[in-house]
Amino acid sequence: MDKRRRTIGIYIRVLTKKPTGQGYSLDEQRKEAIQEAYKLYGDNIDLRFYVDEGNCAKSTYRKELNRMMHDTEKGDLDAVITNKLSQLSRNLSDSLSLVEKIHGENVNFISVTEGEYNPYHVVL
Repeated sequence: MDKRRRTIGIYIRVLTKKPTGQGYSLDEQRKEAIQEAYKLYGDNIDLRFYVDEGNCAKSTYRKELNRMMHDTEKGDLDAVITNKLSQLSRNLSDSLSLVEKIHGENVNFISVTEGEYNPYHVVL
């Protein structure tokens, strides 16, 4: 078994500071993503957090997503975990495009609620 230390990026996004329900506040998202990281990769991990918070009309919107994608491209991450695929973008095709870019850098993408996304697995 591979025992090397892994760096896991955790991407969290909410559009307002007010929690939108159980499992969607920043704290709940953080807890669930951390649990998933330890469940999948064990104790030999470093966690790196990317948190976008606030109104999407602000110029800082997606600043942390962009930083995470940059770190992915640099080879700094072994996996990216988010609570839902839709947190990457409001548009499904944009979200899937980002995940394909992540996979293109040999980085795993895991959604806590939807599982691991594998762009090469086709269900007929």
